[in-house]
Amino acid sequence: AYPWIGNIIWNPDDLIDIFTDWLDRYGNVPSNQTGLLQLNLMGNKFLFACTLDVVREVTALRPYQMQRRRKFRAALSSLGATGVFTAEGETWRRDRRQVAPPLNRHALRDYFRPLQLVTERLMTKWQTLAETALAAGDLPIVTINTDLTSYTIDNIGFMAFGVDYDGLRNPQSQQAAELKCLFQMTAQRVLSPIPYWKMPFGQYIVD
Repeated sequence: AYPWIGNIIWNPDDLIDIFTDWLDRYGNVPSNQTGLLQLNLMGNKFLFACTLDVVREVTALRPYQMQRRRKFRAALSSLGATGVFTAEGETWRRDRRQVAPPLNRHALRDYFRPLQLVTERLMTKWQTLAETALAAGDLPIVTINTDLTSYTIDNIGFMAFGVDYDGLRNPQSQQAAELKCLFQMTAQRVLSPIPYWKMPFGQYIVD
């Protein structure tokens, strides 16, 4: 980390690659006994869980004792992402009564079918890419970040809205593109040192 400005991230779109690299180099090493990795992003300190044990310990405290950062909640709220998906603490305690029926064990079985469908599409896509590369005498290389984002968005479409976005096979899907834009804007606003979207026309300057 550099003095004052901390760890530099030039492109928020590369967050997954950057964080994975840092975790491999500094987090998942024998010398790290805490299972945590601290980052300083423009004066904001973050702790990353590097081991499954730490992840379990943290998630066991969600969403009452351990909640999303206030800045993260503010960024979500600025994009209109409020409600049951972002509820914390006592708000979640009230909202969970509404979502408990669709999340019971019997209802969860209904979710397996679309999950299987989206997973099969992902596997078929990667298999086709690999076979095409081998047929051309090339080494099969698949860039997974974009596909995994589409995979997540397609599952959200099924689970939350009952709609098949099919972003894996249809990159031009407008609904999938809008959800992906929401993810990117959230990350951008969370990492911003100032709430630029509150300034006059600020939301149009960077977003």
